[in-house]
Amino acid sequence: MTIITVSSTADSGEKTLREAILKAKSGDTIRFNSALANKTIRLNKQLVVDKSLTIDGSDAPNLTISGERKTRILRVDYKYSDLVLRNLTFANGRAVDNNPDKSQRGGAIELVDSNNLVVENSRFINNTGERSGAIFVGYGSKAKVRNSLFDGNDGSVANDGFSAGAISTYGGGEGATVVNSNGERNVGGDASLDIRDTTFTNNKGTFGAVYTLLGELKVEDSVFKNNEGMNGGGAIFTDGANGSEKQDNLGGTTLIRNILADGNISRGDYGGALFLSGYSGDKIIVENSKIINNQAPRGGGLAVQSYRDEENPASLVIRNSTIANNKSTSQGGGLWSDAKGGVKIENSTFFGNQVTNSKGNGQIGGAIVLNNQTEAKSTITNTKFINNYADVQSGNIWVSSKNRGENLTIRNSQFAGNRSGNKKLENTVNFQVTDGGRNVVQNTNDTDEAIAGAKLVEDLQIDPVPVDSGKDLKDLGYQPPVKTVVSPQSQPISPASPPTPSNPKPDPAPKSIKNNLLRYEAEELNLNGYQVETIKGSGASGGKHISLKGTGQDKGFATGKFTGKTGKYQVKVGYYDENDGQSQAKITVGEETTSFTFDRDFPDSWVKPTSKTSRVAIKEVQLKSGDTFKIEGNSDKGEFARFDYVEFSPVKDTKPSKDVVNKGVVDLRNVDLDGNGKTDKKVSLTLDDIDTKVSNNNSGGLSGNSSRGFYQVLDTKGTVVDTLTNERIKPGEEGYETAALSQRISKLEFDTNDASLNTQVDGGILLAPYLISNGSVEEFIDKNPDNSVDKSGLNAYFPFGKANPDGQTHFKSSENSFGFENLHNGGTTDFQDLTFEVQVRRP
Repeated sequence: MTIITVSSTADSGEKTLREAILKAKSGDTIRFNSALANKTIRLNKQLVVDKSLTIDGSDAPNLTISGERKTRILRVDYKYSDLVLRNLTFANGRAVDNNPDKSQRGGAIELVDSNNLVVENSRFINNTGERSGAIFVGYGSKAKVRNSLFDGNDGSVANDGFSAGAISTYGGGEGATVVNSNGERNVGGDASLDIRDTTFTNNKGTFGAVYTLLGELKVEDSVFKNNEGMNGGGAIFTDGANGSEKQDNLGGTTLIRNILADGNISRGDYGGALFLSGYSGDKIIVENSKIINNQAPRGGGLAVQSYRDEENPASLVIRNSTIANNKSTSQGGGLWSDAKGGVKIENSTFFGNQVTNSKGNGQIGGAIVLNNQTEAKSTITNTKFINNYADVQSGNIWVSSKNRGENLTIRNSQFAGNRSGNKKLENTVNFQVTDGGRNVVQNTNDTDEAIAGAKLVEDLQIDPVPVDSGKDLKDLGYQPPVKTVVSPQSQPISPASPPTPSNPKPDPAPKSIKNNLLRYEAEELNLNGYQVETIKGSGASGGKHISLKGTGQDKGFATGKFTGKTGKYQVKVGYYDENDGQSQAKITVGEETTSFTFDRDFPDSWVKPTSKTSRVAIKEVQLKSGDTFKIEGNSDKGEFARFDYVEFSPVKDTKPSKDVVNKGVVDLRNVDLDGNGKTDKKVSLTLDDIDTKVSNNNSGGLSGNSSRGFYQVLDTKGTVVDTLTNERIKPGEEGYETAALSQRISKLEFDTNDASLNTQVDGGILLAPYLISNGSVEEFIDKNPDNSVDKSGLNAYFPFGKANPDGQTHFKSSENSFGFENLHNGGTTDFQDLTFEVQVRRP
């Protein structure tokens, strides 16, 4: 592999990008001289790539390649090419010739049939195309987009039926055969689009920002804000996921995970944010997402449509999501669906959605319209419906008359403040549905019989639903794009540059100080061998951490000076423990040194919150201002010894409270650490030395496959209050499991990856531990709320034998220690599957 360096901004000639592409061989890398930072390459005609290349602008930050509003920027020709683009800005590309017989494709990039494209850390600004404003992905091709920005791109100019503002794909085929730098040939599968950690703002297309045709789509950890679809789907439109609509039951998956869709508009009929269509066997999944403030005639938040009523029709799953403040003028303020394979909604919230129109005709389903005309079963579980409204009928849920609601089951859900303009039609659902139990409906006249077994109450208090998009934009790494200003010569003022390594700082300061806790961000330390890496949605502050990836070295270190007051401190490090290697670490603070291995192998090989963890490296060390600290890393395989921060917390001389564990519960009723003769109102509770003796695929381990924490009890026998009925329930009594888990303390859920946990809790209460094996709390409540013996191992275990499915003890405690046994019928009975200590100190 050869590296070719571009040092000229000219359109053609010596040392230009065009010459580099022409001379390069398959597998080569093109880079840019640092003197080109903040410069623009202005093209008179498009660049053409007909080989596998990497084009990387990391050495020239803020480098822009401009189509000058007259030409497409780059075309990947039909040669089974594998193109990687990194750290570049593509601006003002244009693919428009007004030929009605053939649409010009991709204002910035056209990926011709059977090629592969990877885009990383790049920006696409103000590009225009007749079929896709920025990137067009041809038949049988694949594209991956990571950590990038698409702003102001336009794919609406020709009203082409296959066009989005930012990215469009054109269906399946047999994929590309790619020759890599080692001469190996790899055959791709059906066309696909994979997007992660990317922001789409102010794009406009026939169909929103992203359009896919007959190919699988995966979108994760991304933001869609203020995009517009002229014919539907303000943010995303999909037309099937199975590669070919003619191949029955082939099936494919559309996965939308952990996105924010805010303020998008459909000018067509369906889907303010998302318009997702499927064919036979397709699965459409929306999870861990927030869909807010979007607008469309039908499905103000999202619309899902399936074609062909066959043996295996398309289905929809929505879980762990908030659908709020969306608006429709016809049907389904939050959701409109005719998914013929059924709809499953779990652990979600529909809040403040509206169906309203000044004409006042046919406005139905303030939260949801299920327009399914088949026998498919649909379920709604553990979901809240709050303050949804429709002008005419069903301020909450409207179902079609085909089965008069009998194929919809609702369980463990709450309904409050939902209403319609016609009070006679204000029932929770327009037809009576199947009652799955434990539903509560706010109703003042006891006339709502839509969920026959629901508990009717006059006043149902439900916590407010946060729908402020600002916080989510920050969490997902969104930064408002710098507006592009075009001079008479069409020279854009480039937006902010892609991330580049930080310069060493002589005296790094703590990033945050709270309660005498000092945290030093790793990227602010003096780096040797390491470089700063920025990944949106990583969970790190500003998405920044340090990594050995791309440095050409497998070892590095970072140093800093402690600036706190003299005293004893606990030292904690934050890092990423991925599952594709076992890096080595060494931590030196003052006179203390410790080493450890990144051996927890959390379920991700990427820089994600699921692989982010921390550990107490040094429990106690005496420090004074000016003392040095050092973190060292040695990468292994695909794991690049990534560090996020070093944290110092004062160790108080106050001894922890003794004997806080009483009959298997943490007893804080008589804790008086300040010695004033009264029970402390607040205490600092620490879970320390968290350890596991089983593998990650065992539910007792610290993998993402189990959940554990504490819930509040009334006595040492484990009695809890049912929040729905306000009645007391004892272990072993019906409904105990669900009631207990509804009392869990969120700050004490340690299904995170931390080896320790510290937080403040109320004093004077009793806390009991729980363990959910092989799933989350929400999955347990949905699939096995009665805690019967489950073949898949999805069970809940409590300190009280009567509450456990086998009636046996699964927790052992002594003094301040807990031990868990995670297997049915006692397992090994050594109570070492998961262990930890509990310490209580003054806050």
